[in-house]
Amino acid sequence: MENTNQSRNYNKFSIGLIVGLIVPILTMGIVFIYDAQRNGGFNKFLYLLKEVNENADIFVYYILPRISLCAIPNLLFFFLFMRKNYYQGGRGVILATILYTIVSFIIKFT
Repeated sequence: MENTNQSRNYNKFSIGLIVGLIVPILTMGIVFIYDAQRNGGFNKFLYLLKEVNENADIFVYYILPRISLCAIPNLLFFFLFMRKNYYQGGRGVILATILYTIVSFIIKFT
């Protein structure tokens, strides 16, 4: 039997928003570490990131798609919140995903 006081602690908009903002950042770190190992080591990856600062096209065509894909794990947490009937937390995750989408569009089209 689930303790209702404990379930109320997780059914908060702020908890969902924090989860929705942190999960893509953690996923981004994992993706970038994987890319660094796959593309010839971490030094080459750091060189590529240095080139990003000098050339915005590399950012738009290399990094932005990966950042956009890193919001996908939010789906898992959204469905977890919905399965537990934590609707306020689910709303927070949705807002965080929408914010990531808006930022991605702004970066892509400016």
